[in-house]
Amino acid sequence: MKPKIMASVSGGKDSVAMALRLWELGYEFTIVSVFTEFEFPAVKRQVYRLVETTGLPHIILETPKGTWDKWFYGRITKGKLKGCVRGVRFVQNKSLPNCWYRREAKEKLFRKINEKFDVVCVGIRYDERNRVRKKTKFKYPLVEWKWTKEDVKKYLKEKGFWIKEYDLFPHTGCFLCPYQTKKTWLILKTHYPELFKIVLKYHHDNLRLVGLPIIPNGIESQKPLQTQKSI
Repeated sequence: MKPKIMASVSGGKDSVAMALRLWELGYEFTIVSVFTEFEFPAVKRQVYRLVETTGLPHIILETPKGTWDKWFYGRITKGKLKGCVRGVRFVQNKSLPNCWYRREAKEKLFRKINEKFDVVCVGIRYDERNRVRKKTKFKYPLVEWKWTKEDVKKYLKEKGFWIKEYDLFPHTGCFLCPYQTKKTWLILKTHYPELFKIVLKYHHDNLRLVGLPIIPNGIESQKPLQTQKSI
């Protein structure tokens, strides 16, 4: 009996390259994606394009609308800050604590789906293999193929699957992520003003409710970057 294989595909460059190449090599698997409330539209479209191109079976789930708001505007239930609005309180921490939203919006859903499969393929590259989890169920094709960042880029460009978001951002996950650099916040403001407006709402509410910024000081008033004709 053949093992049931799934490929975890976020729409980011690495997972898309992994899934597309696995399909070219003749593997049979299911594309699995979980979208949060704050995905880049073009990145989401990559997943649907992949499904259309390959014709592979797929499971695409959406985080229930309002999941973020329920937590962000909710109250802390224990500890010294019990009763206070949660908001985002770890923005200035140099280390990245476990993201509650990622856990609730993505990881829990993925874990439920993972249980239905024998093998889970994850898009981690050879040049970031320190992130590999030592569990037999998880496979890392890009690591096995020794594909680096440049290999992924070359392959996706050859296949016509490269999008400008891959050039603009080192990571194309949640556009509301408070751990972005000043540069990526400014890129978001320049190229995606409507998405930046969504972020601003939570930024101002966080300042009002928690007293901490989400966007680094100066970004809101700074002029957008000068955009190039081609990216």
